[in-house]
Amino acid sequence: MSCPFGHRRAQGVQSLEEVETWLGRPLPEPYRSFLAGTAVSFLAANGRTLVYGRTAVMERNDTHESRAYCPGHLMIGDNSGGVALVLSLADGQVHSVGMGAMTPDCFEPVAQSFAAWQAAGFLCAE
Repeated sequence: MSCPFGHRRAQGVQSLEEVETWLGRPLPEPYRSFLAGTAVSFLAANGRTLVYGRTAVMERNDTHESRAYCPGHLMIGDNSGGVALVLSLADGQVHSVGMGAMTPDCFEPVAQSFAAWQAAGFLCAE
């Protein structure tokens, strides 16, 4: 299937190497380790927050065009209500942002690191 925006739609990704090739850089730790053990498309954490697994992360980022709107960040989940959760590829911080305005100037801090966010049970402010 051809994509009108000039990039391929990711379907059924199974390896971290595919994600890193698509991203054009290595995934930051500890997010890389998390993905290594999470092949499912979506992990429903705390009943509301979805954390994307290897088979969904590229597709969700392509769908929401996160590389265009928030370069240097990776959409790693959402709150099932229109709020994206993005990981800074530079410093590892996790932010929330409305899917209708996915630009860094609209980011709200969630956690200082993916590890801290994971340890807190993937909580997301409403």
